[in-house]
Amino acid sequence: MTTAYERTRALIFAGELLEAIRRDNAGTVPDSIREEAEHILRHYPSNMEIGWLSDAIQQSNTSMPLLDPNAVPKEIRKGYRR
Repeated sequence: MTTAYERTRALIFAGELLEAIRRDNAGTVPDSIREEAEHILRHYPSNMEIGWLSDAIQQSNTSMPLLDPNAVPKEIRKGYRR
């Protein structure tokens, strides 16, 4: 079973992977894949938004948390914590 922490980290890592694919200028990734990564990133939540979502879910006191704010790196969390 996937934990909320693992799910949150997977979202962050997936976004980083898509960004790395989009930025590939060496020609190792086909243009069609780079363009698809760019299209997906237009609608993909930022790390800060993932942090906001994880906080909102935790505060809702749901019995099955979907995301874990502890999985968001501290340097990102500083940007949105009040």
